[in-house]
Amino acid sequence: MSNNLAHNKKENEIGLTLIGDVFKAENGFNYASGFRNFGNLKIVEDIAAGTAVAYLSGIKVFDEKGTLIIDCKMAKGFHFEREAVRKVVLNELLKMLLEVHRDDKNFNKEAARVKIDHHLKQAYYESSYMAISSWAKDLGIFNN
Repeated sequence: MSNNLAHNKKENEIGLTLIGDVFKAENGFNYASGFRNFGNLKIVEDIAAGTAVAYLSGIKVFDEKGTLIIDCKMAKGFHFEREAVRKVVLNELLKMLLEVHRDDKNFNKEAARVKIDHHLKQAYYESSYMAISSWAKDLGIFNN
């Protein structure tokens, strides 16, 4: 898996680096897979996009060695939206951590949730944060 992700195509407007080619089906939908980096993890999102609508069909999370950590098929008709995908990834990562550390009395679920949530927001919204900061600077909201 890591070799496929190393030779990526281009970033698109939703922050994903596309993997392989986009497939256009007879129904008019464009099917694509893309990934975003999350520390040493890769979050792969499978998307079907049509006119004015995009659906998420699945999410996979791999470590740097290509080990599959999460494989989540989405319900038919799950609308693609960064925040919705981010929350699914957050919940799936927490669920797996809880399974692995269920007997660890020192594991703090809330602290883990807060930390993962913060870093996922960076992974999903980094380009938006940079764009809004640039816009605010251009307007003179910030002087630095």
